[in-house]
Amino acid sequence: MLDIHAHILPGVDDGAADDATAVEMLQAARRAGVKKIVATPHVKKAADLERIAAAFGRVRDLAEGFGIRLVSGCELSVRALADCAITPERLGPYAIGETRTLLVEFPEDVPPVDWEYLVSDIGRAGYRVIIAHPERYRYVARDIALAKDMINYGCELQLDAGSFLSGRFSSEHRAANKLLDGGLAAYIASDAHRPKDYEALLALRRHLGKRWPTGGLLETVIP
Repeated sequence: MLDIHAHILPGVDDGAADDATAVEMLQAARRAGVKKIVATPHVKKAADLERIAAAFGRVRDLAEGFGIRLVSGCELSVRALADCAITPERLGPYAIGETRTLLVEFPEDVPPVDWEYLVSDIGRAGYRVIIAHPERYRYVARDIALAKDMINYGCELQLDAGSFLSGRFSSEHRAANKLLDGGLAAYIASDAHRPKDYEALLALRRHLGKRWPTGGLLETVIP
């Protein structure tokens, strides 16, 4: 299994607090059947890329001991992109491995102004966009047609496992199921911040069975 969204790098955001927690997360991921993890620390404004790279190197070596391939990446806030020139040189450090793909987080309350132009500019720079957990965005939960618009602009959608396991009547739960049943989701990821999030991923994988999405392009381009 490929997990494209995990906050497993210690000490760089609100995910793993230290190397010991990262090891516990790797152990839990292995029990869940995960063989590849994209490390996606939050990047909300300027990123401390050297600190992230150092943490990635340590966890990559630890992951090898569990038979897990760790891939570099980030969860890039659309607000950070607003302050960033949309060029291959500026986008490169935030891409998932060598894939020229960005995992982008939108605001939860209102859609970004002119997000269509931003996504188009990223495409012209030679990069693709995966939108992180759209089921958590209130405007998508109210109008699933917005998710279809995102796909029409070339984006893929990634759902969080935790959204399916939240309260049955929560907006995240309802939106996640609508997106999945509508064939709009390319990935389900852990969005793991702690070991128990991989227990949730495993429970959901077993529950969904053949409903689990497998059509995401990263499935074929990450070895």
